[in-house]
Amino acid sequence: CSYNGMSFENYSLFEQLASRGYVVASVTSVGRYPGDMTMKYADLSEQVKDALQIIHTLSFEKNIDASRIGLIGYSWGGMASAYLSVEVPDVKCIVSLDGSEYHQYGLGSKEEDLDFDSIRQQGNFEKIKITMPYLRLESAATDTIKNRNRNFYPFSQNLNGPEFFYTVLKAAHADFSCVSDLVLASGNCDGNSKFTTVSNLTISFLDTYLKNQALFEKTVKNNSGIIPVNK
Repeated sequence: CSYNGMSFENYSLFEQLASRGYVVASVTSVGRYPGDMTMKYADLSEQVKDALQIIHTLSFEKNIDASRIGLIGYSWGGMASAYLSVEVPDVKCIVSLDGSEYHQYGLGSKEEDLDFDSIRQQGNFEKIKITMPYLRLESAATDTIKNRNRNFYPFSQNLNGPEFFYTVLKAAHADFSCVSDLVLASGNCDGNSKFTTVSNLTISFLDTYLKNQALFEKTVKNNSGIIPVNK
């Protein structure tokens, strides 16, 4: 989940995955007791530990194939997923939904920048070498390529496997959660096509790398709501 995000913030995506046979566990972003996430490494570590405990518990279920695990991280959850990938050997693919593993210095407070630097210097950050397929969907405001020549942490240097980067056209950061879609639906407004794009790409990516169903490339070709990030 995102920074201080609750486990239901992408429930519609999770329901779609469950309907396709996936076992879905959503890890709330609450940090240390009393449950207020910060950008401190100790709070990020709590989210990673929660996920590890969930994976350990689910691995005892007979109807679960614990050798095929996919990670999805939205916003701050993208950073948590990156750390988690070091701890879990059976991760087969990762989806970053506008994840915070890419950090633009100067956009937030100086304290947040210092906290991000502290995260980079602690724990297993130096061990993050993602060799499994990695999909990043980002908002136009994030645009990792436009920003990489600024004061920007280039997480791409932590990637050593197949990489897929796409900008979701006209998407704001909030559009990578289903909450904005839920708000529209509650007012009988048209749905959020941007979140539909995010969901379809995420599902087809997982189907491709966890179920060996070659759907992702076709989904990309048939989707006019994205543009590739040319690296």
